[in-house]
Amino acid sequence: MFFRTVRNCLKLGIPVLIVIGYVRSGFAQSELDAALALESALVKIIEDSEPSVVSIARIRTNDADQDPAVRLNPFGRFNWRNQDRQARRDPESPDFQPNSFGAGVILSRQDAPNSRYILTNYHVVKGGPVSGANAAEAEAELFVRIKGGHGYYASIRAADPRSDLAVLDIDYQRMKLGPRDLKPLKIAKDLKIRKGQIVIGLGNPYSIARDGSASASWGIISNQARHPKLPPEPETITSHSEETLHHTGTLLQVDMKLNLGTSGGALINLKGEFVGLTTSLAAIEGFEASSGFAIPADASFVRIFETLARGEEVEYGFLGVGPQDVSAREITRQGFPFAQASAPILRSVFGNSPAGRAGLQEGDLVLKIQGKTILNRRDLMREISLLEPDSEAKVRIWRRNLNQPVDITVKLGKWPVVNDEELIVTHPRYPEWRGLAVDYPTGRNRFMTRSFRYPDAVLVREVTPGSPVDQAGLQSGEFIASVQDRPVKTPQEFHEALNNLDGDITLRLIDGQQITVPAPSPDPTSTP
Repeated sequence: MFFRTVRNCLKLGIPVLIVIGYVRSGFAQSELDAALALESALVKIIEDSEPSVVSIARIRTNDADQDPAVRLNPFGRFNWRNQDRQARRDPESPDFQPNSFGAGVILSRQDAPNSRYILTNYHVVKGGPVSGANAAEAEAELFVRIKGGHGYYASIRAADPRSDLAVLDIDYQRMKLGPRDLKPLKIAKDLKIRKGQIVIGLGNPYSIARDGSASASWGIISNQARHPKLPPEPETITSHSEETLHHTGTLLQVDMKLNLGTSGGALINLKGEFVGLTTSLAAIEGFEASSGFAIPADASFVRIFETLARGEEVEYGFLGVGPQDVSAREITRQGFPFAQASAPILRSVFGNSPAGRAGLQEGDLVLKIQGKTILNRRDLMREISLLEPDSEAKVRIWRRNLNQPVDITVKLGKWPVVNDEELIVTHPRYPEWRGLAVDYPTGRNRFMTRSFRYPDAVLVREVTPGSPVDQAGLQSGEFIASVQDRPVKTPQEFHEALNNLDGDITLRLIDGQQITVPAPSPDPTSTP
């Protein structure tokens, strides 16, 4: 087009330099219009999304007692300099300067569109008060501020150290606002992330957003399925206590600066949709400042968020195997006739585990899970963990004596929780029964040993002191195989077996011992 225009103008006798200058100015104007259109779109998206991002300050409750700057001087007179420092510790003060901070995103549950929750990273609010518990026992206070300056003290509804996610309750009375005043971000449906996709980050770097106004940055998706610096080698059956789900490679890599304070912020696409939760892991782990990570808002993320929003424990899938990586060189040397570069091999299979029941064997190479290629043991751990207990996983393996790939369907168990003391659950899935809380047999890592054999039973996770179950002699760590001679293998089956049962109930343990749990004594304070 450029050369055709120049040729036509020359035929009319117009000088060459004038023609070229005119045409180039037209192209420049077109490029400027495109840039201005992009700028306008970015400004509009940020303006619309900013009210859905909050700043979070974590204030340690004992710092004031330990900080000599906020004490009276030896003569008993108040030091005005100390008063200034006290003001900096008061979140209601314009001079407030928190030393621990982050961001959060307002979201709604899909099954409750009018609900409002604040989602953030667990490490941002760790030690904060739990909803319904005594706030005085918490290590820190949590102060949330939204755009416009409204702020209030918050509490944790539920938290999950495995995913490093937490949900905060919103105290509308303290905010003097209602649900209609808070705008949730729309979570992108059928999330499709591509390298090079333009995204916007909204967060609270270095606690800049003390007035509730989030800071914005933009960039592109650099890569997918990334992970921060890996912790020490994981255990063969479960995982290292410091390892999160994201160490298995769940994160998005973005080319924008996500400095300290951007954990819990929003990653938004050009449609204004929420596509990920930003995290400061890159800065914390010592990566260069020009890169960052975000947790993608895919189906697994939505499941975790909505579970936490209900106040429940997030549960992850479990195979019961000990995988080991097999290199591309070893695959070539062994002459395996498939094109996959590498794959994990099963060096051990738990006795009677979900994997064992389905027919997986030691020596099997795992090629795919749910159609996704598995190159190493962390890929295997990630894809299984992202599924729920009792769900079915289609596992494609290579077994040498068959000399062909085989598809095996496995009904998953529950991943053993390593750091259960950090779990925060305010609304258990099932209520305690006569002082008893049960779980999947692998529900808690502390009750498992190297010689552990997966039982057809439920785990006695907790027993309330003085309860009927405690009086009957049941203890944490035991396994219940049946209720009134009805076999039970999952918490759901256990509670279903108790439906419509009254009076004394007989429970049989896996060693054959029978324990009779008496009916609760009538409440003397109740009226007939």
